[in-house]
Order: sequence, then structure tokens, then C-alpha cells
Amino acid sequence: MKPQQLSDVTNIPIRDMAKSYHLVKKYFPCLPSVDAVTYCENFANGLGMSEKLRSYTLSCTSNILEKRLVEGRNPRTIAATAIYMINMLSKEDKKSLKEISNISDIAENTIKTCYRELFDHRNEIIPKGDGISSPDSLTK
Repeated sequence: MKPQQLSDVTNIPIRDMAKSYHLVKKYFPCLPSVDAVTYCENFANGLGMSEKLRSYTLSCTSNILEKRLVEGRNPRTIAATAIYMINMLSKEDKKSLKEISNISDIAENTIKTCYRELFDHRNEIIPKGDGISSPDSLTK
């Protein structure tokens, strides 16, 4: 469930929910949190991406997190950006930025900004394989 949907159902502002969530995380650090890889799986499923492209996006997301390239970014933003990058290189069914934005509930400009932050590291984070073009074919 998306934050806005939860807010609508509970009549609790998103800001108040976020404050409460951070307090709970502070006092109960053992609780698992949803990470970018999980979001990436959910978004890829929602977009109907092929299994091959899904594995590339998961690998890209993992590489971004491993290398700590966008510290402090929302995990949903990282997942959406990885999907956007792989989608741009895809030779198969391409999804529009608007579709990725809608499924992830992340603004198009936020995805583009994160993309620009990651652009110089594209050769390090994008896996090589069949069905996608070389990372060098991406443009800023």
C-alpha cells in the first residue's frame, strides 16, 4: 500500500506516519524495513517486465546499494531509477518514464535527478547481457 493510500484510509497525515515510523525504528532496530531491491521486484512485477529484464534491474539495484552511490535516497527512488536505466537500454517492450513514475509513486523529475547522479557510474552498476544495449549508449 502506498503512503498516500494509507493516509487516506486512516485519516492520518503522511508526515505524522513518517515521524511515528522513525520513532519505532529507533527503539526497535531489529524490525525489518523494505529495501530498494524489494521495491524493485514489486515495481517490475507491476510493470509486467520480462524475467530477464527483472533480473537486470535487481542486479543494477543491488550494485547501486553495494557501492553506496546514492546514500540517503528513498529506496523507492533507487528502485525506480534502476528500472528506468535498464528500461532505456532494453531492446524489448519499453516502459515510459510516466509508467515507471506512476507504479513507483515517485515524481518523474526525482527519477531523472537520481539518474543523472548515477550516470557517471553506469558501467559499474549496469549488468551486461542479452536483451540490453551497452551502458555507453545512455545519454545524460
